[in-house]
Amino acid sequence: MFHKFARPAAFLAAVDVILTGATAALAEPIPAAFRDTQNNIYVTGQSPSSSVSMTYQGLLRSRDYQANSCGWILLRPSTTSPIPASFTAGGTAITTASLPTQLLPGCNNGVAQETRAANFKTNEGTVVLVGQTPGGYVTVQTPTDRVRRATANACSVARFTNSTTYQHSGATQIDLAAVACGSRFTETGRLV
Repeated sequence: MFHKFARPAAFLAAVDVILTGATAALAEPIPAAFRDTQNNIYVTGQSPSSSVSMTYQGLLRSRDYQANSCGWILLRPSTTSPIPASFTAGGTAITTASLPTQLLPGCNNGVAQETRAANFKTNEGTVVLVGQTPGGYVTVQTPTDRVRRATANACSVARFTNSTTYQHSGATQIDLAAVACGSRFTETGRLV
C-alpha cells in the first residue's frame, strides 16, 4: 500500500544526501584571514558577535598647527601622543634625533628673547619648528598606528573593508588580533 508520507520521506533522504555532500566539501580548513579581489580582509573562525581588532601600522595622521607670533610651532609630547622619531612638517621631513637640544626662549608680542635659525628640541621633548609665518598654519604628518574593529557575523566572519584611509594593499602592514573574550582566533598574523 502506498503511504501518503512515502514521497516526502524520499525527498528528505535526497536532501540529507545533498547536505551531507555539501558539509563534506566545506570540511577543508578555511584560512584564519584572507583577502578578496577588492582587498577587503575577512577573519574567519570567530564566535558570532565577537569583536576583532586590526592595527594599521604607520598610517599618516595629518594635523594643522598654528605658528605663534614669533613664527614657531611647538609640538609638545604627552603620555598618549609622544613625538615620533620622524615626521613631515609642511612637506619637509624631520628626524627628531638629529635636532639639537636647546632652551626654549620666550616670545613676547612677536619678539623672541633669543633667535633660533633652525628647528630644535627641548630637554622636555618639545619640538620647535622655527621660520614659520606668524599666525600661519603648517600641516604636520606623523606616522601612527590605528586600531579598527569589526564584529563577526552569524557565520563567524569579521570583514574589514578596504578604503582610502584603511588600505589593505601594497606594503601596508596589518596586525590581526582578537580582543573578544572566548574568541577562537587567538593567533596574530601579519599581512603584507
